[in-house]
Amino acid sequence: MVVPLAAAAVVGFSVPWTFHAAATDDSGLFIVGLVMLLAGGLIALTVLLTITAAVLRRRQGPE
Repeated sequence: MVVPLAAAAVVGFSVPWTFHAAATDDSGLFIVGLVMLLAGGLIALTVLLTITAAVLRRRQGPE
């Protein structure tokens, strides 16, 4: 459940960012930025959501 949620968040931010970057960039390097944004965002959000899920599970305790 963590990876699809992270992917949805990254894509939700990356799509509008890409349209704006493509419209304002003359060099074409926005594609490099997009790749970095997708990779870094997916990795970072996956780690963050995994840690958050573990903390929440631990706080709930055994049921």
